[in-house]
Amino acid sequence: MKPILTVLILLTVIIAGGLMTHNLLQAESRLLSEKLDMLCVSVDNEDWDKADELYKGILEAWKKSNKKYSMLIDHFEIDNININFAELKAFISVKDKSPAKAKILSLKVLILHMAEKEAINLKNIF
Repeated sequence: MKPILTVLILLTVIIAGGLMTHNLLQAESRLLSEKLDMLCVSVDNEDWDKADELYKGILEAWKKSNKKYSMLIDHFEIDNININFAELKAFISVKDKSPAKAKILSLKVLILHMAEKEAINLKNIF
């Protein structure tokens, strides 16, 4: 009876930890996505000073999140996001609207996909 109880407790802890991790990733991904939407509006309006300010805030938020993500997520995806942030900085600094918007949308997709990929569902298990 003790081994079964131990296994059930461990299973419960693992599932609860997975759900908490997923909720954390979802919340932070949504927050970054909303900030990227605001950045996209600034780029659309060609308000480059505001875009640069928003970019710096988003990058700072990403760096904080990245510390948590790096323990949970495949580093290949994190590297892709970091590369896209670097390219976005270059496009904002030269005030190039079209590529900047493309990078913003790429970042949004990568960040939202990262949280989806870690979700506990049948698609990710099998």
